[in-house]
Amino acid sequence: MCCPRAVCCRCGLNGHLVPICNTVLPWECVAPMCGFQAKGKGFFYIHDSSTPKQNTDRNIYIVITVIEGQASARQLEEFFNAYINTNWKCSARSIGLNTFVMRH
Repeated sequence: MCCPRAVCCRCGLNGHLVPICNTVLPWECVAPMCGFQAKGKGFFYIHDSSTPKQNTDRNIYIVITVIEGQASARQLEEFFNAYINTNWKCSARSIGLNTFVMRH
């Protein structure tokens, strides 16, 4: 399996054979096309292989993009706290130009 003179038929590199090849090839990183309704019309499917912590973070954090006008993190917090109107408080922080991440 591991021999300096061996050539892998999968990736073309020396030193190993196909059964132990762990080289990621570019075409293996493309999401498969599926869900065709008409020829050439479909969508890509990306499997969600996230961890339980990532799933929890997705349920707690949202990304907000201000597409018209200006807003500060403080203004967003005040607006959403009034809108949600619960004992929970929202906190926002800037992560880019007019883009914020908010936690509820």
